[in-house]
Amino acid sequence: MNVFEIVAAAALILLAYTYFGYPLLLGLLARLFPWRPRPDATWEPTVSMCVAAYNAAAYIEAKLQSLVGQNYPADKLEILVYSDGSSDGTESIVAAWAQRDPRIT
Repeated sequence: MNVFEIVAAAALILLAYTYFGYPLLLGLLARLFPWRPRPDATWEPTVSMCVAAYNAAAYIEAKLQSLVGQNYPADKLEILVYSDGSSDGTESIVAAWAQRDPRIT
């Protein structure tokens, strides 16, 4: 066997392992060592609300009021406002809200 044949055989074996061997190995391990997660009824995920705003001064106040008024734990809520070069005062409105409410960034 020359070097080319060895490399080709190794590549074929690696390809076969990728498509057949690895899934079979995972299936075998899942059957041998089953893992059952215990659900926690008290757990609530942290939620990040992203608002893209460009010259949104006309409605950003109402939008932030709506997001802050959501019925979700305050410590689990983050509001991210992205303003890309607004020229109508959107950024100053968001900055004023951010000073009043630490959830708003």
